[in-house]
Amino acid sequence: MKSEQISLGNNSSIIVFESLTIKVTDIVFESIEADPFDSEAYPAGSGVTVYLSAIYAGESTEFIFTKLSDPYDSEIIFKWEAFEVELVEVSSAGTSFVILVVSRLERV
Repeated sequence: MKSEQISLGNNSSIIVFESLTIKVTDIVFESIEADPFDSEAYPAGSGVTVYLSAIYAGESTEFIFTKLSDPYDSEIIFKWEAFEVELVEVSSAGTSFVILVVSRLERV
C-alpha cells in the first residue's frame, strides 16, 4: 500500500497518485452542549466536521469526517474505490487546514 500525507486548507484541492482529486469543501468547528436533563449520558464537548469531495476515473463522491471529544465517536477513515483517506489532524490556528493520509489500496 502506498501512502501520501497531504495538507489542505478550506476550499482547496490536490491531485494525489496522479489520478485522485481531493477537495476540502468546508471545515466547521462546533461545541456540544451537555443535555440539561442527563449531562452524564450526553456531556459537553467539542468537535470539528470536515466536508470533502473526491473525483477518480470520472466518478465523484462526497464524504464527511467528524473528530469529536470523548466520549463521542469520531469518523476519521473513508474508503472509496482503490483509496483510503484518513483524517490525521485539523488545525484552527490562523487559517484552518486538515492533514490527511491518502493510501492507494493494493488490488487482490
